[in-house]
Amino acid sequence: MPTNIAQPLGQTFKVESFGGCFITKVDLFFAFKDENLPVWVELRDTIAGAPGRVLIPHSRKVLEPVDININTTNGTTPTTFVFDSPVYLQDGKEYALVVRTNSVDYRIWTSQMGEIDLSTGGLIDTQPELGVLYKSSNNSSWESAQMEDIKFTLYNAKFPLATPAQIELNNTIIGNQKTYLIILQMV
Repeated sequence: MPTNIAQPLGQTFKVESFGGCFITKVDLFFAFKDENLPVWVELRDTIAGAPGRVLIPHSRKVLEPVDININTTNGTTPTTFVFDSPVYLQDGKEYALVVRTNSVDYRIWTSQMGEIDLSTGGLIDTQPELGVLYKSSNNSSWESAQMEDIKFTLYNAKFPLATPAQIELNNTIIGNQKTYLIILQMV
């Protein structure tokens, strides 16, 4: 079901990765778009389970209409928002994915309990995430939509642990101070 995002939408989620995770990108699924105005995503803190106002560093990504993919029939075509750098999220904390625009023409795909999944034809009888969809008219007061969720995919970075790395730190000579060479090797 396409949902209008002229007023901000926020989808909460909880990080359950030991040590936290680094989010690199997010896929959203659009049914309609504006021809001129951009749309953006933000990762934010939560307050009492609802989207807060604190933006997680480096987590705002703006896309122009030319970069937005649309699918009006079943919401299977993703639009990828790649963050400029990986965004660290702490383990055990709840966050909100907030979608914003200044246009009334954008619509993103959501699912609602009891409706038919247009991509599989099956009945939506469970919620895939533990989070809640929130709608706002002013970007500060949020109303929950308990039976509805934004269709999205978050991607986290995978860092190879078996690759050795070497860091060399050199201290330059200043006056008659000694120079130290420190080599750290991580395996």
